[in-house]
Amino acid sequence: MTGRAVAEAVAAVALTAVLVLLGAGLIALGGEGSPADAFLGAGPRNAATLLGIPFLLWAVAILVAARRAGRTGGRLRLGPAIVLTLAVALLALAFWALIGLTSGEFGMLLVPVALVHVALFAAAAIAALAVTSLVLFRRRSGAGPAVA
Repeated sequence: MTGRAVAEAVAAVALTAVLVLLGAGLIALGGEGSPADAFLGAGPRNAATLLGIPFLLWAVAILVAARRAGRTGGRLRLGPAIVLTLAVALLALAFWALIGLTSGEFGMLLVPVALVHVALFAAAAIAALAVTSLVLFRRRSGAGPAVA
Protein backbone atom coordinates (compact mmCIF):
# COMPACT_ATOMS: atom_id res chain seq x y z
CA MET A 1 0.00 0.00 0.00
CA THR A 2 2.90 2.35 0.54
CA GLY A 3 3.75 2.15 -3.15
CA ARG A 4 0.23 3.27 -3.99
CA ALA A 5 0.51 6.22 -1.59
CA VAL A 6 3.84 7.29 -3.06
CA ALA A 7 2.48 6.95 -6.61
CA GLU A 8 -0.46 9.12 -5.58
CA ALA A 9 1.90 11.75 -4.16
CA VAL A 10 4.08 11.72 -7.29
CA ALA A 11 0.98 12.14 -9.46
CA ALA A 12 -0.17 15.05 -7.27
CA VAL A 13 3.23 16.74 -7.54
CA ALA A 14 3.32 16.31 -11.32
CA LEU A 15 -0.24 17.58 -11.74
CA THR A 16 0.54 20.56 -9.49
CA ALA A 17 3.59 21.42 -11.60
CA VAL A 18 1.52 21.33 -14.79
CA LEU A 19 -1.24 23.47 -13.27
CA VAL A 20 1.24 26.01 -11.85
CA LEU A 21 3.05 26.37 -15.18
CA LEU A 22 -0.26 26.71 -17.03
CA GLY A 23 -1.51 29.30 -14.55
CA ALA A 24 1.76 31.24 -14.64
CA GLY A 25 1.54 31.29 -18.43
CA LEU A 26 -1.99 32.66 -18.21
CA ILE A 27 -0.84 35.34 -15.77
CA ALA A 28 2.03 36.34 -18.07
CA LEU A 29 -0.22 36.38 -21.14
CA GLY A 30 -1.16 40.03 -20.65
CA GLY A 31 2.41 41.31 -20.60
CA GLU A 32 3.96 39.28 -23.42
CA GLY A 33 3.76 39.76 -27.17
CA SER A 34 2.64 36.26 -28.04
CA PRO A 35 1.11 33.29 -26.23
CA ALA A 36 4.25 31.25 -26.94
CA ASP A 37 6.37 33.83 -25.10
CA ALA A 38 3.95 33.81 -22.18
CA PHE A 39 3.58 30.04 -21.80
CA LEU A 40 7.14 29.03 -22.70
CA GLY A 41 9.12 32.06 -21.51
CA ALA A 42 7.84 34.51 -18.94
CA GLY A 43 5.32 32.25 -17.19
CA PRO A 44 7.68 29.39 -16.33
CA ARG A 45 10.47 31.86 -15.51
CA ASN A 46 8.25 33.75 -13.04
CA ALA A 47 6.96 30.52 -11.50
CA ALA A 48 10.47 29.12 -11.09
CA THR A 49 11.75 32.36 -9.57
CA LEU A 50 8.89 32.88 -7.13
CA LEU A 51 7.92 29.27 -6.36
CA GLY A 52 10.97 27.13 -7.08
CA ILE A 53 12.21 26.46 -3.56
CA PRO A 54 8.76 26.36 -1.89
CA PHE A 55 7.56 23.92 -4.57
CA LEU A 56 10.55 21.62 -4.00
CA LEU A 57 10.05 21.74 -0.21
CA TRP A 58 6.36 20.96 -0.66
CA ALA A 59 7.07 18.09 -3.06
CA VAL A 60 9.57 16.47 -0.67
CA ALA A 61 7.22 16.97 2.30
CA ILE A 62 4.27 15.46 0.40
CA LEU A 63 6.36 12.44 -0.62
CA VAL A 64 7.63 11.90 2.93
CA ALA A 65 4.13 12.29 4.37
CA ALA A 66 2.74 9.82 1.81
CA ARG A 67 5.45 7.32 2.67
CA ARG A 68 4.75 7.61 6.41
CA ALA A 69 0.96 7.43 6.05
CA GLY A 70 1.00 4.68 3.44
CA ARG A 71 -1.69 2.46 4.95
CA THR A 72 -4.28 5.15 5.62
CA GLY A 73 -7.02 5.83 3.12
CA GLY A 74 -6.86 8.53 0.47
CA ARG A 75 -9.37 10.73 2.25
CA LEU A 76 -7.41 10.49 5.50
CA ARG A 77 -4.24 11.61 3.71
CA LEU A 78 -6.01 14.51 1.99
CA GLY A 79 -6.56 16.64 5.11
CA PRO A 80 -2.94 16.68 6.32
CA ALA A 81 -1.71 17.22 2.75
CA ILE A 82 -3.93 20.30 2.39
CA VAL A 83 -2.70 21.65 5.74
CA LEU A 84 0.89 21.03 4.64
CA THR A 85 0.20 22.85 1.36
CA LEU A 86 -1.25 25.87 3.12
CA ALA A 87 1.68 25.96 5.56
CA VAL A 88 4.21 25.98 2.71
CA ALA A 89 2.21 28.69 0.91
CA LEU A 90 2.16 30.85 4.05
CA LEU A 91 5.89 30.38 4.53
CA ALA A 92 6.55 31.38 0.92
CA LEU A 93 4.34 34.43 1.30
CA ALA A 94 6.08 35.41 4.54
CA PHE A 95 9.46 35.04 2.81
CA TRP A 96 8.46 37.32 -0.08
CA ALA A 97 6.92 39.84 2.32
CA LEU A 98 10.19 39.91 4.27
CA ILE A 99 12.13 40.39 1.04
CA GLY A 100 9.74 43.18 0.09
CA LEU A 101 10.13 44.94 3.42
CA THR A 102 13.91 44.82 3.36
CA SER A 103 14.36 45.71 -0.33
CA GLY A 104 12.62 49.03 -0.40
CA GLU A 105 10.24 50.25 -3.08
CA PHE A 106 11.07 47.69 -5.76
CA GLY A 107 10.71 44.86 -3.28
CA MET A 108 7.23 46.03 -2.35
CA LEU A 109 6.27 45.86 -6.02
CA LEU A 110 7.32 42.22 -5.98
CA VAL A 111 5.01 41.28 -3.09
CA PRO A 112 1.70 41.44 -5.05
CA VAL A 113 3.21 39.39 -7.88
CA ALA A 114 4.46 36.83 -5.37
CA LEU A 115 1.04 36.83 -3.65
CA VAL A 116 -0.68 35.94 -6.92
CA HIS A 117 1.81 33.18 -7.67
CA VAL A 118 1.63 31.75 -4.15
CA ALA A 119 -2.18 31.73 -4.36
CA LEU A 120 -1.87 30.00 -7.73
CA PHE A 121 0.41 27.39 -6.18
CA ALA A 122 -1.95 26.78 -3.25
CA ALA A 123 -5.01 26.44 -5.50
CA ALA A 124 -3.19 24.18 -7.97
CA ALA A 125 -1.77 21.98 -5.23
CA ILE A 126 -5.09 21.59 -3.42
CA ALA A 127 -6.87 20.82 -6.70
CA ALA A 128 -4.19 18.28 -7.67
CA LEU A 129 -4.30 16.63 -4.25
CA ALA A 130 -8.08 16.37 -4.41
CA VAL A 131 -8.11 14.98 -7.94
CA THR A 132 -5.45 12.39 -7.26
CA SER A 133 -6.87 11.37 -3.89
CA LEU A 134 -10.58 11.34 -4.68
CA VAL A 135 -10.67 10.52 -8.40
CA LEU A 136 -7.50 8.98 -9.84
CA PHE A 137 -6.47 6.80 -6.87
CA ARG A 138 -9.91 6.16 -5.41
CA ARG A 139 -10.19 2.79 -3.77
CA ARG A 140 -12.82 0.48 -5.09
CA SER A 141 -15.28 -0.91 -2.60
CA GLY A 142 -14.56 -4.49 -1.56
CA ALA A 143 -18.13 -5.70 -2.00
CA GLY A 144 -19.22 -6.52 -5.51
CA PRO A 145 -22.74 -6.30 -6.88
CA ALA A 146 -25.35 -8.45 -5.19
CA VAL A 147 -26.05 -11.66 -7.08
CA ALA A 148 -29.46 -13.29 -6.75
